[in-house]
Amino acid sequence: MSRDYKRRNNSSAHRESRIPGWVWLFTGSILGAFVMFLFYLKDIPKQPATLITEFNSNDTDKSEAPQIDETKDEDGVTKPRFVFYELLKENEVVVDTTPIDMPEANEVKEDIEYMLQAGSFRNAADADRLRAQLILQNLNATVEKKLVRDQPWHRVMVGPFKTRAQASKARGTLASMDIDSIMSKQTVGGG
Repeated sequence: MSRDYKRRNNSSAHRESRIPGWVWLFTGSILGAFVMFLFYLKDIPKQPATLITEFNSNDTDKSEAPQIDETKDEDGVTKPRFVFYELLKENEVVVDTTPIDMPEANEVKEDIEYMLQAGSFRNAADADRLRAQLILQNLNATVEKKLVRDQPWHRVMVGPFKTRAQASKARGTLASMDIDSIMSKQTVGGG
């Protein structure tokens, strides 16, 4: 019986000393993050001060390189003094500032209007029915009678609109009613 008791104690002691899985997961995550951080530090570029020395050490024309005069301050520490401020003043560029006449994007041409054709019917009653539906949707709709190959056609026209944006908004309303439309642009004096 004492052997069975020792086995039970050993197995329970074995179970109590086990480390939970979340501890291993947490430790592994922290270790992985640290390794990633080390790889990140390896890829960081060098300090910008090395760029100036690399530029000066190239085999380029020395007149194009930035001029640096080194001066010593009171403590004897060498400090660079840049001369490019004077170089910039010498290379000043004069720009022509006369205004250019450009048409404004929001400028509306007064002699153009937009119309939408919402339908074309042989029967005048069908055209009037569609016109009534469009008027109920607060659209300015009219019916025009045109001869095509000596046959009368009744076009349902929506508009006129002064801007293309207004015509596009009305076209969206027609599309929401499942009505395809054709946009046309015409001069105010013409038809």
